[in-house]
Amino acid sequence: MGSVQGKKLLSWNIQDGMWSDQANNYDNFVEFLKATDPDVCVFCEAKTTHLESGQEPYLPAGWETLAARYGHPYVYLAQDQDNSPQVITSKHPIRNMKRIAGSQDTIVGHGAGWVQIDMDGKTYNIVCMHAMPFAMGGGGRPQGGRPQGGMGPGRGMGFGGFGGGGSDEFRKKEVEYVCNQTILTHENPGQERWLMMGDFNSISSLDNDHYKLSADSSIYCVHDYIRNKTPYIDVIANKHPGEFIQSSQNGRRIDFIYATEPVIKEIRSAEILNSGYTEQHRATGAQYWIPSDHRPILIEF
Repeated sequence: MGSVQGKKLLSWNIQDGMWSDQANNYDNFVEFLKATDPDVCVFCEAKTTHLESGQEPYLPAGWETLAARYGHPYVYLAQDQDNSPQVITSKHPIRNMKRIAGSQDTIVGHGAGWVQIDMDGKTYNIVCMHAMPFAMGGGGRPQGGRPQGGMGPGRGMGFGGFGGGGSDEFRKKEVEYVCNQTILTHENPGQERWLMMGDFNSISSLDNDHYKLSADSSIYCVHDYIRNKTPYIDVIANKHPGEFIQSSQNGRRIDFIYATEPVIKEIRSAEILNSGYTEQHRATGAQYWIPSDHRPILIEF
């Protein structure tokens, strides 16, 4: 990246291990990635948790084989603690810096990870995470305990008609913990190349022209923290000022890529994709979406 020409990074919540294409041997998924040709992919929900009749779980054990089909020989599995981990695949070697599970006081429900990838002599710190989607109980923990994947009862967004205070405070604690374990461990991270991305299950006040909520609503606390307490910049908002682009089937933008200024200056394009293979369709007779209930974000350097 940097002066790197034609480098691409794709971030996508692929809904239960790209369930919709498993019966097709992931051929459509592979064809899309080969055509898009990202150098790095960051996937949320990278584990098979939804199975049609007769299927066997393929991911995460099959990621090396699957990634090799679209030209990525390197695979990194972030902290896997609740059947909904993230996976990073890459054309370039991946250095594990930290797998993040949380602490006695702070749960990082879906786990997180921090890697470094060198491209054209420049080091990129890449942080992946997936904030909890559950409504929170009074103790700040997911109601019913930790999730076990799938779309079972209770896997709501926790927005409560844009109420969601407890849930968003929980997600804020997750994000704070991840940032304190990654970018905020460095003395001058704003001068380095950092990216943080994933499904944050929360909305941003930068989109308030669309949501039309109170500007100081607690629902915005996750992304207000990131923008105000870290050097991160919202890539999509920066490259599409004043424009609302939803990232999920529920009409909200809850998937984000954040980057520090040195990376922002290098980005030539940033898009949320919803055409061709990535165009969303409701699965017949199911609460699932094809190919996923989220849309991918693609940035090019």
